[in-house]
Amino acid sequence: MARKHLFDAIPPNRWKAIALSTLRVAIGLGFIWWLYSLVPKDVDERIFIPGVLLLAGMAIYIWFVKKEIERILGSRYPEVLAVEGLILSAALFLVIFATIYLAIDGLNPGSFTEPLSHLSSHYLTLTILSTVGFGDITAVTDQARLAVMIQMALTLGFLAVTIRVFAWATKRALAQRHGSDASTQHN
Repeated sequence: MARKHLFDAIPPNRWKAIALSTLRVAIGLGFIWWLYSLVPKDVDERIFIPGVLLLAGMAIYIWFVKKEIERILGSRYPEVLAVEGLILSAALFLVIFATIYLAIDGLNPGSFTEPLSHLSSHYLTLTILSTVGFGDITAVTDQARLAVMIQMALTLGFLAVTIRVFAWATKRALAQRHGSDASTQHN
């Protein structure tokens, strides 16, 4: 008698959707981090303002989440797209603040306990998002502390709102799909 595995219960089409989603996540993460690598370390304070970056970043983030919700609602496998959307929206959220921290450090060296590189500013955003906050890199100036406080507050919103919105979209898409499946079975 052959042993059944959990993976045997997943239909081949769903495996294909998972594989394509994994590929899109890998490409999306690569693209987000590539764009981030293009952000200059040395900034010109006349054209590179952290507040403008925050507003522009949040506008892009909201647009991205809206597009992901539309994709989830129209998907055959909304659960897969919801996970994809959460991963990519988290990466985008982190890069927005990593860019802001890089700009603050470039505009005002000494804003953090050590000079920030692209990697260390990304590391800082991840420790704040995960609420671990190791303390090896901390904000020193008021501007840097304000940016960190904004990220902390928005992180709570990110976790609460984004996850709930993607869960809602997934449930709605599943309900619509099951409703349409039921209506086609009765006709």
